[in-house]
Amino acid sequence: MALGFFIFNPQTKRVTHLRIGISGASGFIGQKLLHDFIEQGHHVAVLSRDSRQFKKHPQIEVFEVDLTQPDQSTIAQFVKGLDLFYHLAAELNDSQRIITTNVGGTKVIIDALIGSKTRAVFLSSIGIFQFSKNAVILENSPKAARNLYEESKLAAEELILTAQKESGLNAVILRPSIVLGEQMKTNLLLQLIRLIKKGVQLKASKNTYSNFVLATDLINALILVGQHPKAIGEAYNFSNDLSLNKLLYIIEKQLDSGVYLRLPTGLFQGLLQLLRFFKLTQISKEGIAFFSHSSRISSKKIQRELGFEFTQDYKPFLEEYVNCNR
Repeated sequence: MALGFFIFNPQTKRVTHLRIGISGASGFIGQKLLHDFIEQGHHVAVLSRDSRQFKKHPQIEVFEVDLTQPDQSTIAQFVKGLDLFYHLAAELNDSQRIITTNVGGTKVIIDALIGSKTRAVFLSSIGIFQFSKNAVILENSPKAARNLYEESKLAAEELILTAQKESGLNAVILRPSIVLGEQMKTNLLLQLIRLIKKGVQLKASKNTYSNFVLATDLINALILVGQHPKAIGEAYNFSNDLSLNKLLYIIEKQLDSGVYLRLPTGLFQGLLQLLRFFKLTQISKEGIAFFSHSSRISSKKIQRELGFEFTQDYKPFLEEYVNCNR
């Protein structure tokens, strides 16, 4: 990992380690952060609804809480003495738990943090924006959540912004696009791999973009916004877009399956809509829209203000991803 948290005291000539809190530490991103912070010598407090997921470790303290019904006293103990807190926990699929977890649970955590010096990093989503009317998505672009999950993220952001303004909450918001990682299976990519493996070649418009970001870059960005003095009180969009044609080309070259059918993406979308109408595919409306997506997400703010640089190249990642899922 390129970045780390070390505070050096020139008088004592010692490194001061931090107490860092993480919710969602059992997820792919949370696991990576937890592992890195432990290696760096920090003490980590973990908020989880299942403490059995974590092995006993002298640097880890687990607080068992279900964010659909969070115990306020346990949350208060969890945030006590934290130098830094990462709120990564979120419900994506269970519609009965999305609002209670992503909004209600976040509110209890915010209330517990108010009045403390803890810096809180909240992982939001780029999906809160209105993509249909914006060629480039900036931090101040109009917002219009597309589904219940994105609505919950937008509502959580509003709670954070209110707490920043009215109570001085030390918070940073990071809004990633679709995250790709070695262990993060993305249905859309898996379906593309299967399709191309069968000999279907798709041709997209040169103005069609895939809004992805690689997990390694996201982890580095989370660490950066957790320590940079200019990040407090800010929100950052985060994506490393690539053209859909480039994405398709890398997958095609790696599979080398031959071409039996060439389809423009417009026609392919029409077929998907027909299959969806007859309930012959589970692809979502967002998944169909992916093949004509023309909006780009600007990450210039985090690059300009905090000096962030994307380090991981899509080509070797996609080649390995295809090989593991072919």
